[in-house]
Amino acid sequence: MLVHVMKREFTTMARSKAMVISIAIMAVLILVAGFAARYFNSTADEGPSASDAVTIAVEEQMGDYLPYLDMAGAGFLNTELIDTASAESYLEANDESGEGYAAVLAGEPGKPTLVVDGSPAGGVNPVAANAANLAATAYLLESKGVALSDADYGQLAASVSVTPQFVSFGSGGLIETDPVGYFTSLIGIMILFMMIMMGMTTIANGVVQEKSSRVVEILLTTIRPRTLLLGKVLGIGAFLLVQFAVLGASIYIALQVAGIDFSINIGSFLGWMLVWLLLGFFFYAMLMGAFASLASRQEDLGAVTMPLSLFMLVPFYLALFLVPAAPDSVWTKVLSFVPGFSPFVIPVRQAYGTVPVAEMAIAAVIGVVAIPLVAMLAGKIYSNSILHTGKRLSLIQGIRGR
Repeated sequence: MLVHVMKREFTTMARSKAMVISIAIMAVLILVAGFAARYFNSTADEGPSASDAVTIAVEEQMGDYLPYLDMAGAGFLNTELIDTASAESYLEANDESGEGYAAVLAGEPGKPTLVVDGSPAGGVNPVAANAANLAATAYLLESKGVALSDADYGQLAASVSVTPQFVSFGSGGLIETDPVGYFTSLIGIMILFMMIMMGMTTIANGVVQEKSSRVVEILLTTIRPRTLLLGKVLGIGAFLLVQFAVLGASIYIALQVAGIDFSINIGSFLGWMLVWLLLGFFFYAMLMGAFASLASRQEDLGAVTMPLSLFMLVPFYLALFLVPAAPDSVWTKVLSFVPGFSPFVIPVRQAYGTVPVAEMAIAAVIGVVAIPLVAMLAGKIYSNSILHTGKRLSLIQGIRGR
């Protein structure tokens, strides 16, 4: 019987013209957005030009690199010597003064690091990057006893890569320093929220319709209440998987067409989004089915399901505003492991690249463990309330069985 219930719920949603049309429209809009982004990217300026004023400050312990930088950037690069371990203070002062692009060559001889104001998504000014790579290459060669002439500098490739270290200043947080990550997370959790909410609404309406029409009384002669609720959740969840596959493929194709340079692996991001969709849907859908069973009429449905709908807004808004402002705070990390919160918080952290894979795996395991516990509670409420008619029940009455 479980399979029959699943099939019925899946078929009902698949045959809904409004549902199919809305999915098709969303997929088309996503693809159109990808082509639009490609057009605007092709007409926009690509990063800072080589003619902009660029300064590379060299920390004192890296002073031996100064002549190589002067040779590598002759005519378009300014250099200066600063104190050891003063890279961030120098860049912060430059950021406040707005005197042009600056970077600091730090590290130690033989292991240079280019400290840059910004984020990996913003990249490094090509003039500074090329000059630093060329200077590092020249320094390495001459330290090995290879004498270089002026002509050799024009033939050297950037065979030594100077690792950039990004720092940022101001109160903008990740929203300003990583706009690509911000919009990726924004679109991701909005789609996640809408799909979970759609599934919850479908389950709630179905439960009340069956209850008010007395159809559920017939169904319960051949199937247990808990099994009926589980079949509804699994059937609608299966349809959401199909919907996610269509929208996920559209997003992936649109991003490939747009040619946007992402600091995260989009394939991995979408894969984890599927995990959070399933965990979030099963967590909230089971509870929504239970809450909906407390009402006997369609008019009472909003009153009994409103608390759960409002509760789901809490992790959604925390993911939108708390995570970008404080991605590494204690509260953000704690909420990442709380079932019901993790499906919204972790995708945002992943989009910004601030969450290790181990943390995501642990949060997913905790979410999987929580689902049977939530299902037991939801099943108890549903079993105690589904055959009740008349005045709507309170949550306590649903748990106690009247």
